[in-house]
Amino acid sequence: GDLSRSYKNKYVERTTRASVQEIQTLLITKSSLSSNGGGYFQLGYPKNIEGNTEDIIEWTTSLLSHNSSAIEVEEAIESLSGIGNIKVSRNDMISSYDDDTVNDINPQWQITFLENTGDLSLLELRDRLWGQATLSISEHRK
Repeated sequence: GDLSRSYKNKYVERTTRASVQEIQTLLITKSSLSSNGGGYFQLGYPKNIEGNTEDIIEWTTSLLSHNSSAIEVEEAIESLSGIGNIKVSRNDMISSYDDDTVNDINPQWQITFLENTGDLSLLELRDRLWGQATLSISEHRK
């Protein structure tokens, strides 16, 4: 008979060994209502060079604004060797203060590593922020 008919209406499950895509989140926060934060930052990625006992950090070539778009951050990170294809989305966090009348926008970028999978090193940070603004990175899935 027709081989294709023998599989009709049957569910065939194929298991593949999937690797997990790591997600890191980059966040700029302001510490007080009087904070008029801003500035610039750079991102880097550790590279292990044969013969060196410590990793060397390769930095993005351009300074990124505290208000950079997702595509600007994505292009800067992808310019680093060994990173591969990534996806960056920006979801801002809103901070309210005691009087509930003033809100601060704290930029947050979610970075998903599409090609390099597994537990990756955190991106390195170097900032020139002002106004009590701080830059942090955290790993959400590895």
